[in-house]
Amino acid sequence: MHETTVWLEKLFEQVAPLLFGNGGPIILVQVENEYGSYGTDMAYKTQLRDIIKGHVGDNALLYTTDGTYTYMITGGAIPGTLTTIDFGATGDALKMFEDLRKYMPQGPLMNSEFYPGWLTHWGETLQTVSTDVVVHTLTDMMNHTINFNIYVFFGGSNFEFTAGANYNSVYLPDITSYDYDAPLSEAGDPTPKYLAIRDAIAKGILSEVKYDSKVLNGTWSITGFPLEKVKINTATNNETENLSIAEGPVLYESHFTIPDSQPLDTFLDPTGWGKGFIWVNGYNLGRYWPGTGPQVTLYLPGCWLLPPPTQNHLQILELEEAPTSLTLNSIDYPILDRNP
Repeated sequence: MHETTVWLEKLFEQVAPLLFGNGGPIILVQVENEYGSYGTDMAYKTQLRDIIKGHVGDNALLYTTDGTYTYMITGGAIPGTLTTIDFGATGDALKMFEDLRKYMPQGPLMNSEFYPGWLTHWGETLQTVSTDVVVHTLTDMMNHTINFNIYVFFGGSNFEFTAGANYNSVYLPDITSYDYDAPLSEAGDPTPKYLAIRDAIAKGILSEVKYDSKVLNGTWSITGFPLEKVKINTATNNETENLSIAEGPVLYESHFTIPDSQPLDTFLDPTGWGKGFIWVNGYNLGRYWPGTGPQVTLYLPGCWLLPPPTQNHLQILELEEAPTSLTLNSIDYPILDRNP
């Protein structure tokens, strides 16, 4: 395990800042992958868990993944980690978890490798999986509150000598393409499967909607607001007290000219504003929410600014409450660590 320890130390030097507890996007860290198909050594498994736990702490959830059979689950599971399984498109997603529930009666269910396609070996017919069956399985999992991770979501290529192989009584080398019949192809192009999956998982409300701890019942729909069609309120600064954020989002618009002939990078400081988004010359700088923090400023690259005497176009979509002054400052440093 010495080499493993050294390698993981180097890995987490780069990964640790990205863990969820450190403000990053990584919510899960996998300790082992399908180990139950090959072994049951608990001493090895717990030692590996402890090494990784030492780097992760409570900043992300540790888990394992194995096949759906009992011997795979019990062989690969590690105390103190979430046990998950992996499988592809099927007619009954909940049935795939029957053996897992015998081992883990409680806790969240997760298909941590949901296969939307499959790999192909030399000499085989190209492996594909029906889009309808993939969407059916995804919908089935969502209806039963089953978490899932799509593997692989986009295809790739086994460049150079990186193509692997399988062994199932005979040696089965993988072809060079790892297109996988994935939602995004080997070249990164969206496929009809991608569009179908997008429609299945990006629409609708999947759980109860609550307001002030009360469930809001009724028929729900998602409404988009195309900003290019928004009617701009032409009130002057002295008339803004008549505008009420409570009536809905307000889009403020103005123009400004920079003082220098060479536009430079800057940071917009929305202190005093509530929550919303800022556009400069059509570029969306992202969300501001200074009252919540820790980020306050939004970075504005100088290349997006127009030199004088050309005016720059500023748009602010305020969702909560605007300051009475309706001013926005430009400063030469970021504010990323202010807490309310």
